[in-house]
Amino acid sequence: MNADERPSQWEDFPPIEPCGRVCLEICQGSACREVGNEELLSSLERLSGLRRGQTAADGGFTLKAGYCQGRCAIGPNVRLNGVAFSVPGPGHAQALLRQAIEADSAIDLKDEPPVS
Repeated sequence: MNADERPSQWEDFPPIEPCGRVCLEICQGSACREVGNEELLSSLERLSGLRRGQTAADGGFTLKAGYCQGRCAIGPNVRLNGVAFSVPGPGHAQALLRQAIEADSAIDLKDEPPVS
């Protein structure tokens, strides 16, 4: 492993890249890929108007692609502000994201109905 790489399940280490106030990381591990993480990521990109790796101009929200979160049997998985969640589909991820940023009205989400 190179010095700039780290397993994402090592939560004691700070993130290498800065995140916005709300940081959503979608697992890109092989188990999560098999159960729909790309559909999940595409849905969240449409909803937020951001691409993976981008942070909103106001610093309110970051959408990241990450790797193994140590929950391979129950994916696809996301990490929201450092807390891991299993999300069975894009609609669940969108609801999770909306709840997380409800108090931050500066973040502009597109009005898109949840996809199940």
